Amino acid sequence: MTSIGQQLANEGTDRVLANSNEEAKQILWEELMTLMRLQPLFFTSDDLQSREIVPQIMKQYCIHPNSIPALFRKASSKGLIEKTGQVIASQRPSAHGRLIQVWRSCNETN
Repeated sequence: MTSIGQQLANEGTDRVLANSNEEAKQILWEELMTLMRLQPLFFTSDDLQSREIVPQIMKQYCIHPNSIPALFRKASSKGLIEKTGQVIASQRPSAHGRLIQVWRSCNETN
């Protein structure tokens, strides 16, 4: 049974992703999968956003910044990644040192 909080989070994730360009979502998803292969033990949303193509895609397709956490949430719900239990301060200036989750791949073959 899903809690009200989880249900609202899932609905928010679905809403953010539904309002994003399909081609852009596919590119961002592929970049997340690549990041999982390159850094299977730990990675953050900062790592994804530092990949060369990600800022270009977000700007070109006017992708909302909430799409990045929504991608991570979607990957987590599919059992592809999981939280490590650690958080670190974001290094992106626009995040103002906000704490972000550290993730790891659930795929043993990565």
